[in-house]
Amino acid sequence: MAKKIIKQGWIYNNKEVIETPEEYEGFIYVITNLTNGKFYIGRKSFYSYSKRKLTIAEKKLPENKRKTFTVTKKETPWRGYTGSCKELNEDIKNGHVVKKEIIRLCRMRKQMTAWETKEILCSGCLEREDCYNNNVLGKIFSKDFKD
Repeated sequence: MAKKIIKQGWIYNNKEVIETPEEYEGFIYVITNLTNGKFYIGRKSFYSYSKRKLTIAEKKLPENKRKTFTVTKKETPWRGYTGSCKELNEDIKNGHVVKKEIIRLCRMRKQMTAWETKEILCSGCLEREDCYNNNVLGKIFSKDFKD
């Protein structure tokens, strides 16, 4: 028999976030596994961007004067996102109950990188057994702290 997966939304300031806040680019989050007590810190963008070259006909339009490409903004599927950690997602798939909390909204992508890095390092994630995070920016790894 398949295990029932409980879908829980994102919580920010004790309220569930349903609408995409347009003035923000993304958020920093903590997903806490209520079954085993482990947690994961990450970031998620509300939007993705794609760049496309303009056709010759599009370049001739007055509004495209001196432009060579166009950028399209699209909302990401952030509401159902559960992080990029394989171990956490496997636990969720196996029926673990999680709590998804937004801890900071960010106006710029660069801010998201800075705040995620700070949260991971300041919480001591790389040295803790109860944290799913095992690296920061793909450059600093938990194994680097072991003798």
